[in-house]
Order: sequence, then C-alpha cells, then structure tokens
Amino acid sequence: YVAKDEDSISKGAFSSIKEAYNRAKPNSKIKFAPDVYFESITITKPGLIIEPIEKTLDVTIRQEV
Repeated sequence: YVAKDEDSISKGAFSSIKEAYNRAKPNSKIKFAPDVYFESITITKPGLIIEPIEKTLDVTIRQEV
C-alpha cells in the first residue's frame, strides 16, 4: 500500500503511487492512504487496480495537459 507518513513507510509502505506501480506485477492491486498525491504515471500493466484503502474516499485523477 501507499502512505506518506513515516510510521507506515517504516513498516513497508511505499511513499508514492509511482514507486508502488514500478514494483507491482500485472493483475495486482495498489491501495493508497488518504492524502494528496501529485504524480505522473503511465499505466501499462494489464489488470492492475489502483484504489483507496477506504472505499468512502473521493478519488480524482487528472490528465496532464
């Protein structure tokens, strides 16, 4: 999973979605903690799911122009 707090990172969480994506295998799932993530990722791995840890969160993904 992805989280920005030091405690989570020290327990093995990735500090960025891109870092988690780079290590993810096809058909896997990346979960992220509540926060604001400013990252640029091109998703090409088949079957990969990126989703919030808490399903009640609003998620906005914007394409860079």
